[in-house]
Amino acid sequence: MRGWYAGAVQRFLLVVIVAAVGAMPPAEAAARKAGRVVRVERTGGSRVLQPYLCQVTPHAGGSMCYGHAPRVGDVGVAAEGDLMVVQVRVLGFTSNPDCPSSSWLLEFDEVEGSLNGNTFWALFDGGIDPRRSRSVPLHLVELPPDRADANVQVAFDRDGNGTAGLLSLIISCDGGSGRGVYGASCFEYWVTDRGGPWVRLREDVYAC
Repeated sequence: MRGWYAGAVQRFLLVVIVAAVGAMPPAEAAARKAGRVVRVERTGGSRVLQPYLCQVTPHAGGSMCYGHAPRVGDVGVAAEGDLMVVQVRVLGFTSNPDCPSSSWLLEFDEVEGSLNGNTFWALFDGGIDPRRSRSVPLHLVELPPDRADANVQVAFDRDGNGTAGLLSLIISCDGGSGRGVYGASCFEYWVTDRGGPWVRLREDVYAC
């Protein structure tokens, strides 16, 4: 009786296993038979970076964002040399009456660190992790093609490999460049991944 029962259980388990393998997609079933681990890659909906640049200073009324209106609550990173000097948070902003369409007066507070009476460029929404990223000295930055004459405002090593992975450049973009704005400057934002080609994320036009 015990031998008959054990044999019935074995036959039942064999049927279940065969049915389960038959119900798998062919690729997954083959992987299971071969003893491989199947990795499913999922493409996430990561948010696209929208970096913008502000000049921050402890002097009242002197802090300003250029070309792109700041967003209340955003935290930016100000840096000098290879140090993260301070993280600042946007508290509020108003349109600059001297240049209402492309600059904004900034109100901020210091989240971490201190400006110590100095004025710095602060990068917002650039995917900068203060624990890993570092500012790259500007004279060590390898510029994107056709940007040899650009003015580098900030350069960050985003992944800790010692080279710049995100740049903010200022170039002339007046009427001669086809943008049709006389005397304008363009703030450009470029990224590279592990030494690959530079890719321009976006640009803001500053014209007064």
